[in-house]
Amino acid sequence: MEKHALQKKLAAQLLPAMLLLALVVVTVAIRVSALSPQPPPPILLNASFMGPMGAAPWPGDTAVLRVEWLYRGPYVADQVYAVVHLPGIFGPSSFSAQLGAAAPGDTLELVRSINVAQGAASSRYQGLITLYIVVGGNVYTYNYTVELEVAGCPAGLRISAGLEPFSYPGSNNVELRVMLENRGPEDVENVTLTLRLPDGWQPTGNISWNIEVLWANSSETHMVPGVYVPAWIEPGLYNATLGMSYYCVVGNTTRFFNYTFSLPIRVEQPRPLRVEPLVLGWRAGVAYPGEASAPLDIVLLNQEPVTVTAVIARVELPSGMRVAGTANETYTAVVENIAASYGDTIRLSIDINIDERLPPGFYNASAWLRFVVSSQGATTILPGQLVIPLLVASPGKLNVDVVYMGWSGGYAYPGELSAPLRVVVQNLEDSTVTTAMLVLELPRGFAADGRRVATITLDNVAAGYGDLVEFTAAIDVSSSLEPGSYMGNMTLVFIMSSSGGTRIKYVRLPLRLDLSPRSVENVSIVSSRWSMWIVGDDAYAATAVIDVGYWGRGRLRYLVVTVEPIEGAGLRAGAEKLTLVQQVELAPGDIASVSIPGIRVYNASQDVSLNVTMTGIVVSPSGGVYNVTFSRIIRLELLREEPLQLGYTKADTGHILPSSSNVEVYVHVVNTAPEPVTILSAEPLEAPNIKAWLSGGDCITARVEPGSSCTLVLMLNVSSTASPGSYSIPLRLWYSYRGNAGSVVTGRQVLSIPLEVEPIEAYDPSPIVARAYWAPTPGVAPVKVYPGTGAAPLQLELYNTGRYTVIGVVVRLEPLDKGLHVVEQPAVCNSLAPGSTCSLTAYVDVDPEAEPGLYRVRAVISYIFTAFNAHLNITHEETITLQVTDPAEAIGIVDLSWASAPRPGTRSAMLVIMLYPDPSQVARIHSVVLELPQGLSNPQTSGSTVIAVPQASLQMTPSATRGGQTDIASIASIIQGLESTTSGVEVYLAQVAVNVTEPGPKPIALTVYWVDRLGYLHRVEKRLQLYVPGAPSILSVHFEPYAKLRGGVAELDITIINTGDAPVYNVYTVLVPTSAAGYPHTSVRHIPVLEPGKPVKLNYTLVYNPAGFGGVESYTFTGVLTAVYEDMVGRMTSFNTSIAVIMKPTILLRITSMNAEWRNGTVLVKGVIANEGIESAEAIRVDAVADGIWSSSFLGSLDPSSETPFRIELNTVSKPDNVTVVISYSDRYGITYSFNATAPVVEARPEKSLSEAKGVEAEPPIPEGGLNMITVVLLMLAVIVGYIAYRRFRRIPSENQLDSLLDSGEASNGEE
Repeated sequence: MEKHALQKKLAAQLLPAMLLLALVVVTVAIRVSALSPQPPPPILLNASFMGPMGAAPWPGDTAVLRVEWLYRGPYVADQVYAVVHLPGIFGPSSFSAQLGAAAPGDTLELVRSINVAQGAASSRYQGLITLYIVVGGNVYTYNYTVELEVAGCPAGLRISAGLEPFSYPGSNNVELRVMLENRGPEDVENVTLTLRLPDGWQPTGNISWNIEVLWANSSETHMVPGVYVPAWIEPGLYNATLGMSYYCVVGNTTRFFNYTFSLPIRVEQPRPLRVEPLVLGWRAGVAYPGEASAPLDIVLLNQEPVTVTAVIARVELPSGMRVAGTANETYTAVVENIAASYGDTIRLSIDINIDERLPPGFYNASAWLRFVVSSQGATTILPGQLVIPLLVASPGKLNVDVVYMGWSGGYAYPGELSAPLRVVVQNLEDSTVTTAMLVLELPRGFAADGRRVATITLDNVAAGYGDLVEFTAAIDVSSSLEPGSYMGNMTLVFIMSSSGGTRIKYVRLPLRLDLSPRSVENVSIVSSRWSMWIVGDDAYAATAVIDVGYWGRGRLRYLVVTVEPIEGAGLRAGAEKLTLVQQVELAPGDIASVSIPGIRVYNASQDVSLNVTMTGIVVSPSGGVYNVTFSRIIRLELLREEPLQLGYTKADTGHILPSSSNVEVYVHVVNTAPEPVTILSAEPLEAPNIKAWLSGGDCITARVEPGSSCTLVLMLNVSSTASPGSYSIPLRLWYSYRGNAGSVVTGRQVLSIPLEVEPIEAYDPSPIVARAYWAPTPGVAPVKVYPGTGAAPLQLELYNTGRYTVIGVVVRLEPLDKGLHVVEQPAVCNSLAPGSTCSLTAYVDVDPEAEPGLYRVRAVISYIFTAFNAHLNITHEETITLQVTDPAEAIGIVDLSWASAPRPGTRSAMLVIMLYPDPSQVARIHSVVLELPQGLSNPQTSGSTVIAVPQASLQMTPSATRGGQTDIASIASIIQGLESTTSGVEVYLAQVAVNVTEPGPKPIALTVYWVDRLGYLHRVEKRLQLYVPGAPSILSVHFEPYAKLRGGVAELDITIINTGDAPVYNVYTVLVPTSAAGYPHTSVRHIPVLEPGKPVKLNYTLVYNPAGFGGVESYTFTGVLTAVYEDMVGRMTSFNTSIAVIMKPTILLRITSMNAEWRNGTVLVKGVIANEGIESAEAIRVDAVADGIWSSSFLGSLDPSSETPFRIELNTVSKPDNVTVVISYSDRYGITYSFNATAPVVEARPEKSLSEAKGVEAEPPIPEGGLNMITVVLLMLAVIVGYIAYRRFRRIPSENQLDSLLDSGEASNGEE
């Protein structure tokens, strides 16, 4: 016992060190495993999708999908698998393929035939291929996207719609303009279109029309009349449904297409009606406190080309004012039958009662107006809002004296503009005037700032008694008025301050305006001539000079001259009239000259006649402005002489492209005539698609000697429609020289300037859509969108592939497949340099009815090319493919099962729903709803719908209903097991009442509502089968034929199993002995629920009776096990089975000590075996083996509580590392047992003689390094000894350990 205690102590001390060593080894292994890098992804070499004709397949074809990758290693792949997911129009849409093993540098190839659905739309679709590469025990995953194109025609169909003339809520009888545009390349025939407007719009039902042929690069417009836009809808986009079927011919093949488009119709926010307030306020200008029925007028001028038919008005008066005849401060009225078109007035009058206690002052009323307008037979309602100023004056008439009232200069003329009106009054009130107002009501034909009612306000007047107050205004006088006197009115308002406070008074006075006749003003032509002598035929032009004189009272500021050729001449560019404006500043009696250029003479034998109309703008002495107009016919004579001729050397220019602007062209002109020439002017003539003008040079007015040259600088603008090629610009030169008679002669010559327009294709940068993906903002990780997603953000990355910067890059998206709608187009990319990118964001609606898959969207890219002074608008198209994901892919149904099998009548049976939300798609699960089949119901509502709740929020308490309860332990074990094996699975629980009595599968609908990464709610509906148990149950009993006997008792384990498919309840088992060898300590066991297929172990303690047979020992126990239980429908059933078991006495053999030595080729194994059991061990044999050499020894029997030694020799060539010993024995029943042990082999030490020991000389001390080595060796030996002691300690069990070994049957299985 002391030896055993020492071994236990040593093992206990070494155990922590050994555990630490194991932890270090495991950590190092993990770190080494983590250093293995992931191999790089294979390179996608080729991906093709070809139909039978070697091109993109048509709907209904069988195509071949071929994908190739280059495997780059660096490891050899044991196996490569490919899993392919395609849109639903392809069959199969999902499949897998085994690509085999691969070494670095190998090519992986996937080839598969794919069927294209008959009704597939023409588009480019995207598929997902996932490669799984198995290397050793690791699996690496790589994803690839491939494009599959389905052919169709034509590719350029576009459709748009808009409301005319109004597009506001509540618009009635408007027209819906539907335009179908075919941009080719094929024609379409027999087009049938069917339109259905959104719900609530009129007309309802289908609206159909036909188009016989819609040619390529043409469009067709159809107007739908009588459309009503509901008044209750908000502004925005509303989708009508347009069905279209047609035939399209490609080559010799005619195909039929049938599509349904979502047609967006924009409803705009109603804008206010543009009106000009002519009168806003009191009819008399002011009103008094206590005044009754004071008229308030609102006069508005309609400034829009629509007709106002009615006005709905609501006027809110300030406090202290009421609508006459009522106690209301709010006036509401509907004015009908107005018919006010553009330029007409809209009038509204209200009688107001003013509270006598209301203090004088300025007040504001607010008017909210709704105008019913009509145009082209359509009607709508437009809003309007006004602020009406109201002046309340003090009682009593203002006491003033009018000192002067009239024009500042004493007179004004009909047609005069800004004629100064002057009104001077004297204050006769005993108060100081602080603010003065004059309200003018002008007669018809007079206006101030375009209005007949004008208000002039003077602030900070400070005019006391007797002081003068002066008002001035600029009045426009109509030219249709005759000289004479005209009467109007004026209202004078004074705001005065005194010791008694502030007072407001007014007085209404007549206004007289006198107009004088304009007969005293005269403007006339004094003379006319050419600026120089000219010779004529069609090649010449000249400038005429007209001398104009002024006689009158004011000053002539401007002359407006209009010239019309009558005979012998024309004007430049074939114009019928030429109008010039010249500032002259003439006092009475002054004369000014007016030059008229660009007169073209037709022939040399006819003089030139011109009709000249002049309008003089005169400023009167008082500052007013008026016009004086007259017409005259003048005649000019010609001088005739032959002209000289000029030439040119060359023209220099840079790059010229279509739409190039402000391109400079240098033209070198040489004088080839014998006389010096003065070039007067140069004019580039018209050329196809090119506009040129003169911008400079040293030729104009220069004297060019014979043989000398000068330079003209032309500027060019090239039309964007100009075709590349050679062009010629005619350049007309006007020049002068001294003729034979010594007079100045003018001539002209047309030079042809060659130009070359280069093609734009040589410089076109061609911006492309490098990437299109769903994401909230540019640069973040892409997200997925689903059917029903509204305003999904689509990120576009534009890339400039060219060498030149472009500006104004605009991308317009047009869905080619139904199901997508662009609600907001991308913004403009202002500039895109070569090799740079620009990120844009668009917003796209996905229809709730859209099928998951790939959708084509046409990207129309427009940009402005500005290199070489060009400003060319270029447009090209691309097709991008967008993925709409199936919402069902985001939610995985892991399991749907009972927490514990229910029985009929259970009102709280628990269903466990295990869901896996894909974290890359699902932000959160919103709710889980179950639609139960007949026989299952909601225990709270008795309905068929149950909402499942997350397992953490459910209060799981046992049910008190008949015969059943919620198995909380089962639910907890399911959840714990799931959490330990699966990451990301969410568990939901639903309480269900079970009323069905017939077992079997039942259909159940599971609907999961979840929120995506953009915040939109989606639903996934799954149809599942739920098995309801209920079949008859059968019990099966299993037990071992032996039971270990120790201390007079034996433990008997009986396993009972429900082999049916339905649970049983309240199972009672009774074990009754039928022999006298023993009896159970307790015989009754109870099981509340016995689930199908779930074993339950019943433990019975058998008490051994040695005197059961009259003193003869008997170890066989026999008995009967009776089970009574209740099935699902409540029937009681009993079950009996016989039990027979042998209670075996215990044998426990142990090797208490063992060692092995190797000496001179022999291994000597010695040890001691002890029997610590209560039964004798028979036929004990010891076998030893080392390096394949075997030897044995037979020991016979060993009584309980005794031990025996053993010794075995093995002959080996060399010393083995260890030796294994196998102990075998049997019991009284002939059952054989065995166990083994291993011991290290040590080499025996040679013994030294006494003489040798005495002859040993003293050696030097061991160095420090040697001591360290010895220390390491000793530590290693200590670890080995500790390990052996630990193993020996394990073989000496304690009293409790021995009982445990006996209970678990280790001795029967040959354990030590």
